[in-house]
Amino acid sequence: YEYYKGLIAFRKAHPALRMTEQAEILSAMSALNTGSDNVIAILNKGGNGEETEILTIINAGENAEVALPEGKWNVYVNGTTAGTEIIETVEGQVTVAGTSAMILVQESESESSFSDVPASMYYFQAVEWAVENGVTSGTSATTFSPNADLLREQFVTMLWRAAGSPKSTSTVNPFNDVAETDWFYDAVLWAVEKGITSGVSATEFGSALPTTRAQAVTFLWANEGRPVVEATSSFDDVVAGAWYESAINWAATSGVTSGKNANIFGVNDICTRAEGVTFLHAVFAE
Repeated sequence: YEYYKGLIAFRKAHPALRMTEQAEILSAMSALNTGSDNVIAILNKGGNGEETEILTIINAGENAEVALPEGKWNVYVNGTTAGTEIIETVEGQVTVAGTSAMILVQESESESSFSDVPASMYYFQAVEWAVENGVTSGTSATTFSPNADLLREQFVTMLWRAAGSPKSTSTVNPFNDVAETDWFYDAVLWAVEKGITSGVSATEFGSALPTTRAQAVTFLWANEGRPVVEATSSFDDVVAGAWYESAINWAATSGVTSGKNANIFGVNDICTRAEGVTFLHAVFAE
């Protein structure tokens, strides 16, 4: 069970594994000569906004030594472990266990501030930008927790900080679940005053609740002045006339997000910390 969860997390972290257009897939993929009829190696040269190279090796026979393309490669998936953390770094060749698969990524030379944010991940630059500009910090000195849920108060505070931490001119707090002593108090008051959010009800902000992807882009869209765009998105899960439709159309048109894939935005999916800072980076980074 954990192995398959790790595979799903790895796929989610790499847009190049979620290409949907045949021409783009064929352009990115190439087969490598492994010297064995039992071993297949496919090199993904990147696509769907990702430039990282991903090598997938499938071994249907006994243990096999497979020559690697030049450079250092980080192993994220092998016969027993899968996920978004580096298992080992290899160079030259690698041993692939019998009747198993291995997925390797060639990382850039950039160094990450966090052990769980490899330079190959789509959110690497966004995380570095967010930390450098005081938008957020890690969950510890060495971890960012990119796949953790992003709570509503966390995202609103990130947005507030990205906007320069403006002081609200109003002291009216309509929410029972936001106290003056809360670390996110100023951010929530600002967001309410600016019309970015009205809470989950007239008296509840929804603190400690996770932010959905639809809520996150709607907060961003509202902060930008609710711009009207003529184009509509192609996402099957975006309902015409829904409260989030205009925000998602704007986000897709503006390059803030391309959705989970070409057809799905993930309206009700929980926004992760990685996705949240990536949305913010797309809007605020110069």
